[in-house]
Amino acid sequence: MKKNLLTTIILLFSISSFAQVIVGGSKDGTPSPKLWIESTTSNFGNVPLGTPVSTTFEIMNIGNAPLLITKAEPTCNCTLVDYTKTEIAPGEKGFVKATYDAAIMGKFDKRVFIYSNAYEGEMDLILKGEVIYIKE
Repeated sequence: MKKNLLTTIILLFSISSFAQVIVGGSKDGTPSPKLWIESTTSNFGNVPLGTPVSTTFEIMNIGNAPLLITKAEPTCNCTLVDYTKTEIAPGEKGFVKATYDAAIMGKFDKRVFIYSNAYEGEMDLILKGEVIYIKE
């Protein structure tokens, strides 16, 4: 029994010594921003043809240095993007707003690529739904 307990303690110590926790900041411990978004997908469901739809993704800097979104790039011209262009301080929030132009019927699955100075680099946001024709 004592032997099993000792073995378990040694095993747990060995495993924990290799674990790394990154909570804002880079692997080497220098201050860096860390981008966090609660949900990276917005599902619009059925969207009437010709009716643009928008969503705003709230971004939070959970790192320990200012976050700067350097670019927000949609995958097609059917999506317009606006975003926070100033630095986002640690603990503060910014946004990325995406508007899909619903001009073509059918299902859609569009992406917006977010580039920043965060350790994670690029992040993808997803817009999806189905454009339908509604008789008036």
